[in-house]
Amino acid sequence: LDDSQYGMYFGSSDYNIIRNNTVISQMSNCYSCISYGGIRLGDSDNNTIIVNNVTLSAIGVTIGGSLGSHDNTISNNNLSNNNIGIDFYASKNNKVEGNVIKDSTSFGIQIRDSEHISFWNNTIASSGTFDLKFLGNSTENIGKNTTFSTIAVDSNANFAIYNDLTLKFMKNATLGFENLEVEIVSDDTTKYSTSYYGGSDSKTNSNG
Repeated sequence: LDDSQYGMYFGSSDYNIIRNNTVISQMSNCYSCISYGGIRLGDSDNNTIIVNNVTLSAIGVTIGGSLGSHDNTISNNNLSNNNIGIDFYASKNNKVEGNVIKDSTSFGIQIRDSEHISFWNNTIASSGTFDLKFLGNSTENIGKNTTFSTIAVDSNANFAIYNDLTLKFMKNATLGFENLEVEIVSDDTTKYSTSYYGGSDSKTNSNG
């Protein structure tokens, strides 16, 4: 799809799979056409955007609409040399996983008034302004194994970075304490608990 206002536009359309498309040179490289998107979801839920290539567009992938677009997955796409790689507006519960977003003129990913977006295993690099930008009331957004160099977060927004945690309870360098009762709590939520704490997770073993 070459030189169009929207390479692909889904309005009020749910449960689609958008796979293995190439969108280039949208509107003759119309970087100023900020509402346009190489692939755009408007008021559309439960869609999957996977293994697409979008380049030289105002926005690579747009997720939004007047009611927002929710519960979508953007996975394993290559988005390069766009003004903005991915733009979220008024949307929630979307997943961004395994994408490569590079050489964006402005922002790699822009999140506006959107919440509960998860970023797993993405690479965002060489953006002109910021790799990640969170605007307005963009809250409860989280990332893990996502690499980036620059970020901007508004005062009313937040973004949490998660890492794997390994705990071992050791007697010495080779022998662990066995049958310990354990409870792990994060942000007032129990993540792991053995029977003593009312859970069903395993106690420690000889490996700690």
